[in-house]
Amino acid sequence: MTFKLILSTAIFCTFHAFLYAQEKPDAPARFTVHVQFTEPLGIDSLYLRINNRFFSVIVGNEQVIAAGKDANNGFTFRIRPDQSAGQFDIRRKAKRNSSQDAELVSMPFVLAQPWQSEDSIVIRVSKRPLDYFSGSFPYQYEMKFSGKGARRYQARYDARIAYYEAGFASSNSRLFDSAGARYQDPAREKIHAALSILELHKSKISLSDYQLIKADILAENFKSRYNALRFALPQQTDTAALARSSGPLASEMDSLIASVPEHIAQQSFDFIRFLACKLEFDNQFATAKTDQQIDLVIKHYQGPLRDRLLTVLVQNRRSDPRINELYERVDRLVMDQDSKTELRKMAATLTGIDARDFELQDAGGNMVRLSEFKGKVVFIDVWFTGCGACAHYYKNVLKSAEQQLDGDDQIVFVTVSADTQKKLWLKSLSTENYTGGHSINTYTMGEGLKHDWTAYYDFESLPKMLIIDKKGRLHRIFNNGLDKAISTSQQLVSTLNEVKAMK
Repeated sequence: MTFKLILSTAIFCTFHAFLYAQEKPDAPARFTVHVQFTEPLGIDSLYLRINNRFFSVIVGNEQVIAAGKDANNGFTFRIRPDQSAGQFDIRRKAKRNSSQDAELVSMPFVLAQPWQSEDSIVIRVSKRPLDYFSGSFPYQYEMKFSGKGARRYQARYDARIAYYEAGFASSNSRLFDSAGARYQDPAREKIHAALSILELHKSKISLSDYQLIKADILAENFKSRYNALRFALPQQTDTAALARSSGPLASEMDSLIASVPEHIAQQSFDFIRFLACKLEFDNQFATAKTDQQIDLVIKHYQGPLRDRLLTVLVQNRRSDPRINELYERVDRLVMDQDSKTELRKMAATLTGIDARDFELQDAGGNMVRLSEFKGKVVFIDVWFTGCGACAHYYKNVLKSAEQQLDGDDQIVFVTVSADTQKKLWLKSLSTENYTGGHSINTYTMGEGLKHDWTAYYDFESLPKMLIIDKKGRLHRIFNNGLDKAISTSQQLVSTLNEVKAMK
């Protein structure tokens, strides 16, 4: 099949609302994992996160199951998921420090893995030698898999290790092959190393498992790869010369991509985002409009793969002035249920839609409704204790903006804390590290991000900022404080005054 492409980028200061659950030992399990350490490592608990939603692969709202250490230095998870397949990973709590809440922040231990119903695996974990360099926690350990389905897990793990250990070309001199006068994929060595290891496992696993692991290898680090290439390309308008030097790169990538069947490609979230990234990269010099990119996807893809690519494409255009129009076009085309669910979630965040009302408690115990402020512009800052980015935004932007607009009765500042403990929230209010006296400060009454209001907007990371116009409609949601419209106190004041002036 012919693959043409798209760019998907999203950087999050991640905040997970964990729901810890411990299965009863005698409960019938459809999926079991036992982690066995060969030596004590000072870890008393591990947490397995499992998610069945295609567009939310281990990023929030997942089921989290805790396992304590047994007498033999092992941890056992017995899971009864709603679906027959999905993704899981295993994490450990981070060490508590001044900027992290150990109940909310965790470190990866076993990276995300697809699971299937009736899998029953044992992961034997041993510490790598001290001379093995790794800046990533999961790669400091060696893992051996056994049990039902273990060959599939071992193949993926070994390929991932080979990918990690191979070199990544980030400098322009390595990205451009002067002898061949062409650009090359910065992860070329990594991909070939991982595929070589995967070939050794090919006879031991099913063809579909082999193809899915291959798809994920090709998609690995898609954002870093294309960012490196984008910065390496010369800043010139000679598109013909660029086409000649980047053409072989595109051809090589297309050749690899074409080896992945559509029915496999549609199962890999990362591969779909990789295709999205490639599409935008291929078209960055052709000045292709979003409508044209949608046309390309419709022309070259079909079924769930087409629908999921279209969904990713419109997700990547959230800041496009025509986002409502683009959304409506894609929404009419999409038939895949996972894509429809994701688009319905996205609809809640579109500019001009009525903002979701809330009723939250303030520090004095009074109930505050968002609808009370209709007729005024409302700036909402959503934060939690321990969020460094939240504190940074208040200190460097929001605090000054509130002071500058003090006395303007047409603009209201509201904060919503996702802290799950009222005492912790009140203590943070007293420090004025996250908010101050110029705001109406509320919290989600112990429900964290699982509160009806935050769940409606599907907040999977914080901080989040919202601007509500005078008619009670959503003007915009900001994923963080980096957007130009609110990145400085002066710009935030200007943006709020512009919204106030709207008819």
